[in-house]
Amino acid sequence: MVFGIFRSLALWLRGLLFCITWMEKKNFKKAPDAKKYLNGKILSERTLIFIRHGESDWNEIFNKEKALLLPRLFFGLLREFTKCFHSQDSVFLDSPLSLEGCDQADDLREHLFRTGDPKKDVSVRVARLGTPKDSILVASNLRRAVHTGLIALYPRLERNKNEKILLRAELQEMSRNVDTESITSKGQVPVVDVVDQRIGKSSAQWLDASQNTGNKQFCKSAKPRFDAFCKHSLWFREFFKLYLPTDSPHIARKEKMLNCASVSFNLCQAQDGPGNIGWFVKESTISEDHRGFKRSSKKSKAKMILGMFALAIIVALSAFAVKNELVPMSSVCTPGIAALRGGSVIFAVASLATAGMYTCTGKPTGKLLAITFYAFIFYIFAVYAPKWCGATSDVVTGAADALKGAAVLANAAAVVGNTDL
Repeated sequence: MVFGIFRSLALWLRGLLFCITWMEKKNFKKAPDAKKYLNGKILSERTLIFIRHGESDWNEIFNKEKALLLPRLFFGLLREFTKCFHSQDSVFLDSPLSLEGCDQADDLREHLFRTGDPKKDVSVRVARLGTPKDSILVASNLRRAVHTGLIALYPRLERNKNEKILLRAELQEMSRNVDTESITSKGQVPVVDVVDQRIGKSSAQWLDASQNTGNKQFCKSAKPRFDAFCKHSLWFREFFKLYLPTDSPHIARKEKMLNCASVSFNLCQAQDGPGNIGWFVKESTISEDHRGFKRSSKKSKAKMILGMFALAIIVALSAFAVKNELVPMSSVCTPGIAALRGGSVIFAVASLATAGMYTCTGKPTGKLLAITFYAFIFYIFAVYAPKWCGATSDVVTGAADALKGAAVLANAAAVVGNTDL
């Protein structure tokens, strides 16, 4: 147990240092445009299939409805505390699949081995008919990628005797976030109890960690990892940005693949006139076999920005009212505090009771627990609010200044837009 705590602290320290010193995008802008190889001599051409991992615990906490971010983060931190006693588990570090992520992997397996059409879908054909002689399975050393591959592809692994998924550290995700830090040591396979519980079988037997060189290095560009793996195969959005021409309008250059999406395409190695060798994606061969790429809605982004501007205006007007004492604080506080306290208790009790019933019926309780969390926060606010209501002019001025600051931040957020963590 003590070893687990110290190892968890060491991994967190490494993750935070990596975040500060992150340089993986270095040299990407200097990379040659793949367009220069389009008319070159084709040295080799192969078909690749990308499968993005299912939703991870990190995705669930940070990438879903932003209104529920705080409660999800709170409960995630509680889970992290319980997991820190185990040396190879974490909610945030090397984030594993969430329950929804496992469901997405199940859905992908259903498509690959039951509902998909092998005549039209390259992914289905390779999954159902492929053997180690004509195709190989490769995954990142991160747990969510390994878990997705095992859950989605185990029928092929069972069919082909002695076939394994090869773990390659070059595929480790390119980001400064701590969820891209591997907690699996060099030459080791990740913990796969999530998979074993999901498929009811022991799955570690299908992993080959002989080429898992461990965690990515500090202060290093990811470009050499891309090039090194080009000799075997490649990966995802940064890959498409690197190996499609810079003037290509294809969605693969702009958007991420959806969780558990499957995309097939041809990768060519070519030699240009001066004799330089490079790679490019044959754009016409890109096929969104399952789910495909995320489609960002311009309408939803515009709606979000307008909402942020409206919030900024409301906050600014509130600041003006507080600053100039246009609304007497006493006339607002007494009924407001009573309503806030009563409403908080009602919402907390009702949401907990409903969450208990949902648990019995097997329904997800996340949003109900989030309501409980916010009700608790509002109740604490109501407990201390009476002290604020009798505020002096200095405190009122301070509150107004704080609201003005919030208005500035809201405006800034509106300009920046929706950031995808």
